[in-house]
Amino acid sequence: MKRNFLLILMLITASISIHSQSKILFKYGLCSSSYWGENSSGTSSKSGYMVGVGMDSPIGKSAFSVAPMIELISKGANQGNALYIEVPLDFIYHLKINEDNSVSFAAGPYMAYGIGKSFDTDSYDSGMGWGSSMFNGTGQERKDWGVHFGLGYEYKMLLLNAGYDLGLKNVAAGSPKNLAFILSMGIKI
Repeated sequence: MKRNFLLILMLITASISIHSQSKILFKYGLCSSSYWGENSSGTSSKSGYMVGVGMDSPIGKSAFSVAPMIELISKGANQGNALYIEVPLDFIYHLKINEDNSVSFAAGPYMAYGIGKSFDTDSYDSGMGWGSSMFNGTGQERKDWGVHFGLGYEYKMLLLNAGYDLGLKNVAAGSPKNLAFILSMGIKI
């Protein structure tokens, strides 16, 4: 499954990069993440970070574009943060204000794979039943997927974005899912 997903991502990226109006994106920012869903009560949010690179490619001459990214993002709750490689594929509508300014609305799926963790074992084993060995003994699943929503402001090549990741896959025993609010800034060249 990972190979198929990476192959599809590479084909999308290659086909988009052929388009001469594609722009490279660099983003970095902060996130506040938590869990939602079944057995998520008693969890509180944790601060984290994200950094990513991708591409913004117009779809024809319309105000729409597609933006595949690859990001390094920390998510989790008071049980600890997990570090993920995340691949969102956003479909973006750009609302031009004038020649230099625009507002953008984005939505699309994301897939993520856990590559590291930082867990507070005192709060982690506080009777929530998440102690099974899934993510290197932390009780956390490596794979995550869900939907991403975003709102952005662009001034020339500068970007300011607010995003929301809503996980749809159970990432810990007891069935909670990831939830993250992300504030980022970046450039489009």
